[in-house]
Amino acid sequence: MAIKIDAYPNASKIAEVSGQRARRLSSLRLHHAVLEECERAMQEWLAIPETNASARSLLVAGVATKYFSCFGRNSASGPLNAAKIFGSDSNAMECFDFWKAVRDNHIAHDVSTLSQPQSLVAIGPNGEFVDVVSLTIRANIASDSETNNVLYQLIWRTMKWVETAIEKAVEGLREEVAAMTDEQRLALKEARYTAPSGPHSHR
Repeated sequence: MAIKIDAYPNASKIAEVSGQRARRLSSLRLHHAVLEECERAMQEWLAIPETNASARSLLVAGVATKYFSCFGRNSASGPLNAAKIFGSDSNAMECFDFWKAVRDNHIAHDVSTLSQPQSLVAIGPNGEFVDVVSLTIRANIASDSETNNVLYQLIWRTMKWVETAIEKAVEGLREEVAAMTDEQRLALKEARYTAPSGPHSHR
């Protein structure tokens, strides 16, 4: 189905553009959408009662996972570069590395010192076997407002960097298309989309 945008009633068509600038802009837009979602979720975290520890913990885990997905390679977008975003701010990079380690080793794989599972045995006074005891100690990251505020600040700062990068990418692409001839612009392929399909999709 052809893409139509109501804000441009005089446009005869909405056309696709390709090339490095277009790909970069698309990638940045995708990252920005993810970061906005993360920021909203962190704000919603504040409204979850402390007694609902499971919901708070899972929300923070989801946010951390989504946030760091912006820095990993995938087929949809190029990764963000933490060194470019935080520059020479060593404190910000330390915070980034801390939360990345939490995501990698505590949330995704649970192999860090923040989780300490132990298999124990209870033994009676004369050495007799009493029972097997399993003990697991896990740091409750979700209950620490200060630690979660660090994650929120990382998200906010990254989002602001991406917004600036988007502005530059838009300007670069605008100049590129403006430099084309009318014939070249008319020859651009019309933008189309296919409705997502899946087990719960309705056609």
